Amino acid sequence: MRVLIAGFLEAHQCVEEIHLIKLLSQELEAYGHQVDHFELPYKDDPLFLPEQAYAAKSIGSLECDLLITVGFPAFLLEHPNKFVFLCSLTPMLREYWDATYGGMQSAQYTGIRETMLALQANELHYARKVFCGTKALRCDLQTENIRTELFTLPLDEARAMGQNVEGDYVIAEALSEYGEDINSLCEIAAHSDGSFRVRLYMGDHKERIQFFRKKIKEEQLHLELCEGKMTLHDLRGARAFIDTSFQMRRPLQGCTDAFALGIPVIAMKDSGFAAERISNGKNGYLVHRAEEAADLINRLYSNPKLYRRLLRNAARNKQNANLKQIVKEMVD
Repeated sequence: MRVLIAGFLEAHQCVEEIHLIKLLSQELEAYGHQVDHFELPYKDDPLFLPEQAYAAKSIGSLECDLLITVGFPAFLLEHPNKFVFLCSLTPMLREYWDATYGGMQSAQYTGIRETMLALQANELHYARKVFCGTKALRCDLQTENIRTELFTLPLDEARAMGQNVEGDYVIAEALSEYGEDINSLCEIAAHSDGSFRVRLYMGDHKERIQFFRKKIKEEQLHLELCEGKMTLHDLRGARAFIDTSFQMRRPLQGCTDAFALGIPVIAMKDSGFAAERISNGKNGYLVHRAEEAADLINRLYSNPKLYRRLLRNAARNKQNANLKQIVKEMVD
């Protein structure tokens, strides 16, 4: 069987989608299927959405036995045997439109939003099934009566080799373009009693790194900024992973890796993805405020017995991926 996997290509590559396409290709090839994949260009600008949607729709039906799409605008491609994987509804028109473009509301923007939402719902209805990376995203689509199922991203087996080692830091990744999650992490670092520091990975956002380095110096925070992406080696050395996101629809790879490795995760109760996966006291903790997170981390550092119990529980409650079973059902 010939299988095509369609993704998207943008300036800031989404690590979750890249990882997902790679794993889908590996699983399908293991079953002996011929697999090819390609990317459609994507620009994260609302004014370009109709143009990008039209380009995807203009491609017409593709010559393959099975089409798997990952993200927008790939899920707009037409095929009678199509499965859709979504880490998020990019562009996230429902959740963040007003917050991001509230100052630019006009008939033009409203028209684009309503047109794209209608097109999105229509195309997802035609898919044989839509796989969602989070429960929150699945709930969004179920209001449109779209057939959905959850998927869980696994670790790469080659990258997963090695042992966890305890370091003197807790770890986090910068997520928000506007720095709200970083401000929360600064609050956590400010309430450290000196027993721990927050190691924050900020990608390649040099301007933001410069701004927050100045803030850290002025406020003498126990926070270390790191350029580039967090690696599994970095994660294995952390005492815990911190997620300060808000209503996150994406299955964040760093957080997924922490769950898979048995690293405790501490997250806000309204974080979205992380909150769906945490069982209090088993694989992490949910907190209401940054001060509460800092107090909890201080307590874990000062009470080795409590931390060891949490670590054992987290190891026993590792998140199991279901991608292999999903691929098997698609090709059977």
